[in-house]
Amino acid sequence: MRRWLLALALLCGSPAHAGTYEPSGRWMGSVAPTAPVLPYRLGLVNFDAGGSGGYAGQFSEYYADLRSALNNSGLLDSGVRERAKLDYAVETFDYQFDQADERASLTLVMRYTFQNKGTVVSEQRVRSESSAAGYDSYSGVIVERALRSNLKLLLVALRSAHDPSFAEQGEKLTAAIADDMLNSSRTISGLMTDGFMGFAEGTASVVSGIADVGGAALEVAASPEFAATLNDEMNRNAAQQAQQQAFLDDLQQQQQAAIRERHAREQAEAEQQRRASASVSAAAAAPASVSTDTPSEIGRYTPVRNGSSGTGSWETAGRAASAATAPASGPTQSPAAAPAAPTSKATKGPTLIETSEAIFVCSIPDSAGRFECDSPVTAGLDGGPKSLPQWRTPELMVGSMTAACPDARRLASSTHLVWGCGFGATNNSNSMDRSAGVDVEGRQTFYCSERQTSCRRTSR
Repeated sequence: MRRWLLALALLCGSPAHAGTYEPSGRWMGSVAPTAPVLPYRLGLVNFDAGGSGGYAGQFSEYYADLRSALNNSGLLDSGVRERAKLDYAVETFDYQFDQADERASLTLVMRYTFQNKGTVVSEQRVRSESSAAGYDSYSGVIVERALRSNLKLLLVALRSAHDPSFAEQGEKLTAAIADDMLNSSRTISGLMTDGFMGFAEGTASVVSGIADVGGAALEVAASPEFAATLNDEMNRNAAQQAQQQAFLDDLQQQQQAAIRERHAREQAEAEQQRRASASVSAAAAAPASVSTDTPSEIGRYTPVRNGSSGTGSWETAGRAASAATAPASGPTQSPAAAPAAPTSKATKGPTLIETSEAIFVCSIPDSAGRFECDSPVTAGLDGGPKSLPQWRTPELMVGSMTAACPDARRLASSTHLVWGCGFGATNNSNSMDRSAGVDVEGRQTFYCSERQTSCRRTSR
């Protein structure tokens, strides 16, 4: 039983945050109509903090969840131009504390007024009650419970007021909400705050009075509404963790790709310098052509024997010079110029391959705004309205991943959302080709060596 309560502690004992007051998706389905009951979209929302009993901060946090719940409920029509302004205020904030048993109760009455162009189109006065003991009786927990209940009751009242067929179902939901608040006094949040968080941190402390409240805790935990909320929260938490891990993995891969690119660039520059030095050394070592008027400087002339005139020959230490004609008793003749040194062959460059541009590809978002993208570095990136802020639309995702696609520009496609990245898709670690199954027009062509990093050559 303690393990079960501990699991509930980690989810229910935390302070208020965005999403604290908005009901779960499954619960919202119980009040969602088949068609909007108010022919307006939600406009400005104003809050009068007077009478909030010193808890104005929590009522301000409630503002965001109130807007979200109304927009997601289907009770208003988001597809029309006419807007309904909402004013809500605290009419009653009655807090009572019994010092004898350290138990408190709170009665909260909120007034919600929807207006269109100064005309009231709907007004609901919603009363919710909550109670708490121990620490929860003087913390913000008791207010949190009252606000959470008040928002549910508002949605039920709003549909019941404008949809008579919902009256019976509305009464059942109202009774269930009241019963849930009755059983949640010290069973969940207060119990965890008073000692179970210490147990979660590894201590061996035992919560005082656990035997008295354990049954009530299990009763609340067994309710279908609580189970649905718990399941939704666990799924949402798991999805957020997966998205954050994918984001971190992508950042790590981008960093590694940048390091590899820098190393490759440094190696290429070093190779160019080596080749340049070798060319200079080869030019300096090449022999120059010989030109002289003194035969003794280049070799020895051997005349024809037997004393007759004829053709003699020049001999050098390493090669024979051109033949020279001279009489046996005639003067010594100069040899022909030595042949020039042979020229070295030109160094052959790398083979350049015609390569299409690397692209960033995203699927077209579905009805819920969810989509999946493949960058030149990483595949299978999930995004949508509930993702990280920089991954909520394909455009935001592309804009946030400048290391993977630094020069992103939109390309035409009938099947996907596509951006060109300004370098060749050579299929190395940071320039994978993502064009399989993608209709795309306007990709640039680059001329790259095999698996070249960051190839931007546009001509051979």
